[in-house]
Amino acid sequence: MPSQEETPQTPPSPLPGSTPPEKNYFNKQYLWLAGALIPLALIAFSVMKSGEQNPALAEASKPQRISLTDRDLRTSLPASGLEGQPVELSLHLLLASHQAPVQLNLSYQDFDYAGKAIIAEKKLEWNGSLLKVPLIFQSPGQKEIQLKDSSNHLLKALKLKVTPFPASVFPKKWEEFKNLAPHPERFHIWANLFYDEKTHPNQRQYVQITHEDRLIDRFLISSGAAGHITPVGEYKLGFKDFYPRSSRYNNTPMPFWSAINVNGNQGEYGFHSLEDGGYLYLLGKPASHGCIRLSRLPSVETDPQTGQKSWGDRGGARWIFDRVPPETPVTIFKQPLPDFEFQDYVAYLQEANKKFALEQAKKAEKIRKASEG
Repeated sequence: MPSQEETPQTPPSPLPGSTPPEKNYFNKQYLWLAGALIPLALIAFSVMKSGEQNPALAEASKPQRISLTDRDLRTSLPASGLEGQPVELSLHLLLASHQAPVQLNLSYQDFDYAGKAIIAEKKLEWNGSLLKVPLIFQSPGQKEIQLKDSSNHLLKALKLKVTPFPASVFPKKWEEFKNLAPHPERFHIWANLFYDEKTHPNQRQYVQITHEDRLIDRFLISSGAAGHITPVGEYKLGFKDFYPRSSRYNNTPMPFWSAINVNGNQGEYGFHSLEDGGYLYLLGKPASHGCIRLSRLPSVETDPQTGQKSWGDRGGARWIFDRVPPETPVTIFKQPLPDFEFQDYVAYLQEANKKFALEQAKKAEKIRKASEG
């Protein structure tokens, strides 16, 4: 009778030329590698945990910012600039190695376009050796730009003289800003109604248009004369009309009307020109019934597609009518300025007459030479 316990069977011998099956365990070299890696993993885990428990240690492990001195920084800035126009400040880092971020604090005192004192500030951070920073000063005068490190220690103080942007009767460059995108949040109209010949004989009333803080142009205007108020405050540009007439003042034409929305009223105040050119002599002084008058400059327009010519206008009222969209913020204020430049209409006429006389003299000389020859 066979036993209940089976007799172990001897595994078959491998065939000649075959490889015996591998045994299911690590050999000595794998065991050695595992023994070396496990302690390293434990050390890394311990460092991570200690960083979580010790914030100072974690902060120390972060890349540190470079500490600058005035000798590490070379600056380039023009000696002068124009009010409202970009000025470029160049910063050149002289450190041999600057892989870590470099941080500077830039600031300067200024007045905004309505004459309110402001402090302009910028935080600068860069990894390269050269950085160009555009600056726009909203008022004329002597400016000081301070550059401080991340600890607010003064590194350099730069000087710049800003000259006033001159006000003119007519737009200075008609074509240059013709295709600005009509986004009202990028535009701003500022109208300064201050006028006092006794205390500030060189200042005139003006309106200026800015686009993304850059001063685009500044025109002489006339606001409400004695007994006629032009309201001061914050408003929006309203609807436009190419050639409306006044229902209150003898059906007077008011070309290129751009309404000023004063508390929902868009029919009483606005920017416009007049038909009669005589009012141009009064620009810069209060002379209107409450609206803001700008220049009118009849011209001959040429259609770029067809070449056909037609009557047009290139005055200040047309400039706003064509380029500044409704809902643009309008700030009307009264602020004396320490420095102001303007082009008087009388001076403009004198210059135009000189140019016309010179052209006539050249034509006469050409005719004389032709007749003699």
